Amino acid sequence: MGKKFLPRLKIAIVGTSGVGKYSLSHQFANGWIAPRDSNEPGDNPSKIVQLDNGKYDLEVIVFRDLDDERLKDCQGVMVVYSVVDKASFQFLKTTALQKLFESLRSKSEDASNDPEGTRNDGQNPVKTPTRNPAPAGLSIPVVLVGNKVDEAELSREIEQDVGDALSRDLSCVGFFETAATCNVEVPKAFRCLLAEITKNLGVEKNKKQSFKKKCCIISRSALSGLPIRP
Repeated sequence: MGKKFLPRLKIAIVGTSGVGKYSLSHQFANGWIAPRDSNEPGDNPSKIVQLDNGKYDLEVIVFRDLDDERLKDCQGVMVVYSVVDKASFQFLKTTALQKLFESLRSKSEDASNDPEGTRNDGQNPVKTPTRNPAPAGLSIPVVLVGNKVDEAELSREIEQDVGDALSRDLSCVGFFETAATCNVEVPKAFRCLLAEITKNLGVEKNKKQSFKKKCCIISRSALSGLPIRP
């Protein structure tokens, strides 16, 4: 009996250095925090996740470069700042989100030119789920995360309501304050994003099936009895 391959999902994690991107990814995927010096580019943990509509092979990709073309292959994004570092929050508002939205908008344009909701790179079709664009023009689900809440009691610089307001302004699918080191709200943040991703995949699948049903397929044998005009 051959090996059963599970549907593949990719989540991007973006944010400035030191906000805990790798810690979040490893905590969710492995249940532990990797040593800081082991977090090299390409160190992307994976995990088999059980969701309401089945199992998926999830890869969590930490992006240092927001111009990375691989962002377009991700079905959801986790945007991270540190609640104890105001500069990390400002980086999101002034730099990271603008670059991210440019990438997501280009992905949305790719999808709008494809009635079946797939983009083919010549080898494997890549799913391009989209959600209601909303004011910010998001083309895939985004969750906003304020990490390091375990340090907030002594040194909080970004209040929870400020992060929540930004999340609403951006039409994010969720906002969470997390502590990657002790796994506070980490599973909820990822599962919120995954639920939205799989919901979009279901919508795209239904659209694809509906598109196929509308197609009229005529067999060669049916055509053989028709008169041919000169």
